[in-house]
Amino acid sequence: MENRHRFLLGINVETFRGPASETEGGHALIDAFHQKHRQRIQTVGADKGYFAKPFLLALFRRRIRPHIAAKTTGREAVHQRVRRLGRTVGYRLSQRARKKIEELWGEAKCWHGFRRFRRRGLLQVREEAYLMGWLLNLKRLATLLPAPA
Repeated sequence: MENRHRFLLGINVETFRGPASETEGGHALIDAFHQKHRQRIQTVGADKGYFAKPFLLALFRRRIRPHIAAKTTGREAVHQRVRRLGRTVGYRLSQRARKKIEELWGEAKCWHGFRRFRRRGLLQVREEAYLMGWLLNLKRLATLLPAPA
């Protein structure tokens, strides 16, 4: 998601194989964004599920600041570094933006039937998720663009 206007810039649906599938999906989204847009991502905000050492190390290698909610577990140096980032102003702003983004998914669940997928199978669920993302983006565009005269 783009924080300023809350546009969905990428979405991915994968079969859940455990906690590692979330972080692998995160890597895939970052790679796809870099290939499509040729822009460097500066920060990544995420929940505690992404507080895994391999994911954090990969972000630091790419010079991306992780604005990830910290767990109390994890005593590695990378975990301490992320906790220190959590005290910065940029992190606090990122967390406020993350809250607004989570509100979008709440809207999708409450108003657009996104609590349960209507279709079955990975490809069909992926298509349904893309349609929901397009709907959310179109709603944002309608509020940002001036009305025709």
